[in-house]
Amino acid sequence: MDQFRRCSLLWVSNPDDAQTPKACGATVLPNIPYDFVRDGDPQPVGPPGASQTILTVATVSHPQNREGIDRFFSRSWPAIHAARPRAVWRIVGSGMTPQLRARWEARPGVQAPGFVHDLLEEYSRCAFSVAPLWAGGGTSIKVLESLAFGRTCLVTPAGHRGFAQTLPAGQAIVVAPDESSLAAEAISLLDDPQRRERFASAGRDALRAHYSRERFDRIVEESLRPLFTRAPVALRPAPGRPPAPSAGSSA
Repeated sequence: MDQFRRCSLLWVSNPDDAQTPKACGATVLPNIPYDFVRDGDPQPVGPPGASQTILTVATVSHPQNREGIDRFFSRSWPAIHAARPRAVWRIVGSGMTPQLRARWEARPGVQAPGFVHDLLEEYSRCAFSVAPLWAGGGTSIKVLESLAFGRTCLVTPAGHRGFAQTLPAGQAIVVAPDESSLAAEAISLLDDPQRRERFASAGRDALRAHYSRERFDRIVEESLRPLFTRAPVALRPAPGRPPAPSAGSSA
């Protein structure tokens, strides 16, 4: 709390966090991937056609990501694969260990290559992505990344955290409350290309409206402007140290 009080400006990525007592008065700054800020939003990839591939992009070394993947692996994927044997679930991202790869790929339909050089290729081959998070703070970058590439993202309530106003559940994104619902929604999205394309289109529209580079830059500029227009604050000298000479005085 003392650290927050020392700050003249506080940014948070989740609107809910801005309402907490310690962050009262914080400015909500959209949490968008660095490449989007630098290069602008990527162009969406082409339609996935008849793809039966589900994609998860995550830094596997993060405990929340690894635990979420494990839960989907053990409690959701078996039902998906049993219903749709042609379905493939690809897990890509840094932090993949040989042990994790061997364990996950031991189950039929799971591919866990880990780090890949070309995310564009991964998103182009998938029907949709899934972010099976059950814990964590802030907002999930990978949800926005998937929408930017033109693929809807199936999320849990934790993955939807911070997006309730900008990505309404059932309108711009699919939210599943538990593992069995994740499986059912995944099967539905695999079976219904039109449904997943409707969500992908609505999600990308919301992304452009709320998570653009222009909006990010504008919020940063408007937040910083008051700090540069305030009168300078005189700092107290440390105990036992004489005050610094004012401008124009002799040494």
